[in-house]
Amino acid sequence: YRSVMRAARAEGLKVVGHAPRNIGMEPVFAEGQDALAHVEEYIYAHYRFGREGRGLPDGIEALTDRIVSRTRAAGVHVIANLTAYHGIWKQAVDVRPLLARPEMAFVPRGIRHNWEPERNTYVRRFGGSPRPFEEWYGVLQSLVADLDRAGVPLMAGSDAPIPCVVPGFSLHDEVQDLVAAGLTPYRAL
Repeated sequence: YRSVMRAARAEGLKVVGHAPRNIGMEPVFAEGQDALAHVEEYIYAHYRFGREGRGLPDGIEALTDRIVSRTRAAGVHVIANLTAYHGIWKQAVDVRPLLARPEMAFVPRGIRHNWEPERNTYVRRFGGSPRPFEEWYGVLQSLVADLDRAGVPLMAGSDAPIPCVVPGFSLHDEVQDLVAAGLTPYRAL
């Protein structure tokens, strides 16, 4: 990670990407990563980093306050991408309503084929176990609202075309998810 950051700086390149889940969020700040894709990365590289279990940690409010402050101080932009995490949760509940959405008509058959229940990576990994996603999605919504209030630059994103996230249409979903998280429609746009 540090070598990538040095090489990017030497070439005058911006670095946008996931957090290094094996070393946590501090290197993102110390090395000056320009943008974090996505807010979900805070789950793995901050909230759960170095902790046992997949559930919500104790003291989550203090953990949120700290990471918002660190993100703002470091000048890191954040691509919220709530719609992808929300979509994974929905797929874990039941992928069929997502596959019935009108925008699926614009997804090539070969791609859509892999989103069907028997081949869908999220259904296979998480189907029948949506509760952790529901809990963490609430944390992510609060985190996005807190980042916005703190003045952290936010960007909309959708990670399309991960399963059931349709390019173009998913950006509309992202704006709705940002508003549901507490941003004004103007801020979400």
